[in-house]
Amino acid sequence: GIEGVFFMNEETLEILQTNALQLLGIQLEGYDMDDLKGISNHIKSPFTNTSRKQFKDELKHFIVNMGSNKIYHYTNVFDVNFLIFKFKKYKQIYIIGPYMEQRPNERRCNELLQQTNIKISKLSILKQYLLRIPLCHHVKAQKKFAF
Repeated sequence: GIEGVFFMNEETLEILQTNALQLLGIQLEGYDMDDLKGISNHIKSPFTNTSRKQFKDELKHFIVNMGSNKIYHYTNVFDVNFLIFKFKKYKQIYIIGPYMEQRPNERRCNELLQQTNIKISKLSILKQYLLRIPLCHHVKAQKKFAF
């Protein structure tokens, strides 16, 4: 199952605010818990089929079952990271990201396309997408999950 990575407390929030927002310029966005479209647009890659029923169902299931005092670390198939947390009181989902820990080289980009069964001709689309994502080594999380 999906597990929270670490608990929300003042110290955690301080680390997030300092690292994510000031130093790294990573965006923090808040969404209504019901705004599945907004949330999926934030975490999707150019190759994500957000209209696929399975994607919608899994995302919805995840949001509903999130604990509100935990921060979740989500990594997509291209090693792009997001931190996601929920404030039940305000029915809000907050997303920090996207960010990457390192930029992949050409070989890694080709591997990523092969692993995801995407045509090599889409390499430039992948590169443009990855180049827009800020690098960040500070926000480390132990557990990863995927949907």
